[in-house]
Amino acid sequence: MQQNGGFGSGAKAKIYAEKVHQYRREYAHQPVCNLFMLELVPKTSKRILDIGCCMGGAGRVLKQRQSCEVWGVEISPELARIAAQHYEKVIVGDIEDDAVWQQLPKGYFDAVICGEVLEHLIAPERVLKRLHEVTTPDGTLVLSVPHVGHISVIRKLLQGDFDYEPTGILDDSHLRFFSRKNLWRLLMESGWLVTHSIAGIVSTELSADLREALLRGKWATPTSLNETQIMGLAVAARKMPCGVAMGKEPTDGLVSIIVLNWNNLRYLRRCVESVFAYTRQPFELIIVDNGSTDGSRRYLNELVRRHRNVKVVLNGRNIGAPAGRNCGLAVAEGDFVAFLDSDTVVTEGWLDSLLRWMDIDPTIGMVGPCSNFASGQQIEVNYRNLKEMHEFARKWCA
Repeated sequence: MQQNGGFGSGAKAKIYAEKVHQYRREYAHQPVCNLFMLELVPKTSKRILDIGCCMGGAGRVLKQRQSCEVWGVEISPELARIAAQHYEKVIVGDIEDDAVWQQLPKGYFDAVICGEVLEHLIAPERVLKRLHEVTTPDGTLVLSVPHVGHISVIRKLLQGDFDYEPTGILDDSHLRFFSRKNLWRLLMESGWLVTHSIAGIVSTELSADLREALLRGKWATPTSLNETQIMGLAVAARKMPCGVAMGKEPTDGLVSIIVLNWNNLRYLRRCVESVFAYTRQPFELIIVDNGSTDGSRRYLNELVRRHRNVKVVLNGRNIGAPAGRNCGLAVAEGDFVAFLDSDTVVTEGWLDSLLRWMDIDPTIGMVGPCSNFASGQQIEVNYRNLKEMHEFARKWCA
């Protein structure tokens, strides 16, 4: 069957001159769907909206798995007629057109699925923001997109080639391309918080020679090379509380920053300087010294004289990290407490990013930074000095 529509989704593409970009796809007679994406749909969802529903394959799977009502949006009338055999209602139209949104009930759906659709849209951020109108307060958004960081694309770029193809990541109908990072940022800026993610269709196309060359030339790190094996990304997201987004100022309240020190004056100075330079929130700095003999105490006395928001706890001996931090907690007066090691250098936005999660979910009581030693959440870092580290941080907090 040949139709004008999006590959595997029924989505459309447009050029920015607002003219419809027609393209043709072969569809099997049996509906297909992205099974790994559907694993992210809550089994408790009762009213589900399927954007770009194609022939209704996703809805059929969901209805077999759980008791639910499924609506669809599909640009192709012929595909919509097939999907309508399985869905409660299918709206024929372009998800970027107001006419479609006027037919969707406000605050009705507790789950929305959007498989391989965002890459076909002119303004995906507008669609993501409008989904807040039709979802319940605790609604879940589940979507999948091709991953432009796959090695097949990188190899073409290294060869000076970026030709579009009939299907796949460089599908000639794609208007947008997504990496994991910019997909998450798009969702955050649109008021959605990613809660789960799955790497779909893991490919092992990366040859040993190419891997070695990329690492040797410092074009990549072992962590970033792992990302090149991923062809598709699927995520589940939930609504952020009203007003909470990437650009919003974090919650008010005094933060008690506790730093433990023992004979580490050189690094302690650098740590303290960075805290004063890059902390925008009201804070008190509590430094617990575990019996240092390297001149740290003279420096701490000087700090107390210069800054009214500095407290110092002097221990007669090294009582260890846990007990030392407890000494800092005993004198803390803040609404929030942040622990730093004395050899830490903080960067622009460091505390904003941590505090923002307290606004996003009131049940969150503790937040920690990302660890590149924990599987599945690594961030590629390529800075070699503090100056480059600060530039890297500004990029991530932008």
